[in-house]
Amino acid sequence: MRTYTPTGTSQTVTVGNSTAPYIFTVTATNKAGTSSSSPASAPQRAVGKVAIMAAPEIAVANQNAAGGQVTVTYTPLDDTQRNGFAANEVTYCVTLSTMGETCGMASGAVLASTNGKEVSATVRAEAAAGGLSSVGDASKASLGVTPHGVPGAAGVGGSNGGEDSQSVSYSWSYPGGAVDAASVEVKVGSGGWSAKSGNGSTTYDTGGYNTSVTISVRAKNSIGTYGPVASKTVTSGPKKPTPPVTEVRVKAGDWHSCTMGPSGGGVFKTNPVRCDGVESPGGNVNLGGNWLDYADGWVTVTGCHSNWYVMSSGPVSGRWVRSDTVDVRDRNGGNIRC
Repeated sequence: MRTYTPTGTSQTVTVGNSTAPYIFTVTATNKAGTSSSSPASAPQRAVGKVAIMAAPEIAVANQNAAGGQVTVTYTPLDDTQRNGFAANEVTYCVTLSTMGETCGMASGAVLASTNGKEVSATVRAEAAAGGLSSVGDASKASLGVTPHGVPGAAGVGGSNGGEDSQSVSYSWSYPGGAVDAASVEVKVGSGGWSAKSGNGSTTYDTGGYNTSVTISVRAKNSIGTYGPVASKTVTSGPKKPTPPVTEVRVKAGDWHSCTMGPSGGGVFKTNPVRCDGVESPGGNVNLGGNWLDYADGWVTVTGCHSNWYVMSSGPVSGRWVRSDTVDVRDRNGGNIRC
């Protein structure tokens, strides 16, 4: 207890900051003596400004999954640094350089922070008690860290080319689940890696038939770390085989052959050779009508109608020509004989 002798009706006193309150009483003294003490005043606290905290520590969190988090730890103020405030009267506020301030954060709290962007932290204290308050200044910044997660495994698909196609098709996909996949890169054969902004598919011209190419994909996280490479080998299609061909041509010397067909006409007579009653004049000339002439050259046939060849080209395509009036040749394994 301390006694003061004021010279007026008020008195300023100096006391130490403390979590315990101070109370005051008043007595009066004259020639007759000293009076009894007055009733006690309401309790009064003496506090000062809370101290600046030491720089916090920051560490990357959730780096084995999607990332995007940091852990911030700090040392709370001690009794002296609180300057009269009790521990439970102090709140701590953490500020990330990439985010705003968050108050009421315990040491070791995990905070969200953007993957791939360096972040540091500061911390400050603020206190309040019985109508009194104090706002501390921010600490120095922590060292910087860069949040990140695992890149994950990208997916690859593909299909072979069809017949007579030198192209293949392939697709790529971003990893699923809790990962930090900033991009997916694709490589075709021995070419370079190409970044893709989303899932997709395309085709690739191999430049040849029955030609294989390997498609490789990989994911990259926000700090440039790559995930495993996935690959798929696809092959362009085979060249379409050239179809077998059998061709016929009216024999030199016969010069003309009367054709028949499903639409009628072409009544073939001999001695002399006639077609629909018109006699062949002979010679290497083109008669037209239902005649097939030596001058028409080689025509393609597709089969037989008895001992007649069924023609699929030439001036009388779709009609039939008698087998004993023509020469026959084959290409690409053709072998039709009537």
